[in-house]
Amino acid sequence: MLPEMKWVCGLTAFIFSSSLIFAEPPAESKSPRFGERLELSMSDGTRYTALLTLPKKTDLPLPVLIVLGGFDTGEKSLEQLPVDLNAIYATVDYPYKAPNQRSFLADLKEIPEIKKAIHRVDLCVDALIEKLRIDPRVNKNRMIFAGASFGAPFAITAAVRNSEIDGILLIHAFGKVESAITQQLVNKWEWWSYPIAFLLGHITWDYLAYKDPETEVRKLHSHQQVLNLYATEDEQLPIQSIQSLQTALSESPAQVTSQKAEGGHLGPGKKEVFSSVIT
Repeated sequence: MLPEMKWVCGLTAFIFSSSLIFAEPPAESKSPRFGERLELSMSDGTRYTALLTLPKKTDLPLPVLIVLGGFDTGEKSLEQLPVDLNAIYATVDYPYKAPNQRSFLADLKEIPEIKKAIHRVDLCVDALIEKLRIDPRVNKNRMIFAGASFGAPFAITAAVRNSEIDGILLIHAFGKVESAITQQLVNKWEWWSYPIAFLLGHITWDYLAYKDPETEVRKLHSHQQVLNLYATEDEQLPIQSIQSLQTALSESPAQVTSQKAEGGHLGPGKKEVFSSVIT
């Protein structure tokens, strides 16, 4: 494994997927890091926000880890990361804010906005990378993506578009997105809902019209290192989705390492799941 991937392994217990823990951030006065907000301007005039955190005392330039998790704000993803790692963390706030009042009908009404947001994430990520390219504090030879759960497809497609990214860390990633959506619905509605959940999962994924992770990983570049971490008893993802991505990764030109960990999906009280890769 390349040196730049080794320090990334130490982050795996701190990056979490959709609807998981929201740890309290360290007190600002005691934190060894400071944050910066960047404005990302789109061609249509809309603006979004990116967030960087950097060590207060360090030599520059530094490696950068671009984190794409399942949180509705990138800031909550960065709060999960260790504060003492000598690297820059970067993320974008997803261009979508879920309503406070959630219900099945309300969620259905949000699907068109979710579709717009999903396709805008790529624009936001590329705009962030453009900012990082010209930042003298960034080591351009050590730029790595971390994609967790439903953030993983964005990390994969971004690495395809941006060949200077030399590492991708996938945490509980998946293929067969329609099956992953189905599983989320079944988890919410119980086993009896599988037929309708199956139908809605396929209709939703077809409507969202985003890139398939299996197709995209086969387009990764030969110099890129991929570390794929998956759980042996992942209750959030169906086995066929996990295996589908693993098959596609085995056919990718990238340099792929897959590593399993006992237990289920990362969440509250499950930080020990990846303790074996933090050494």
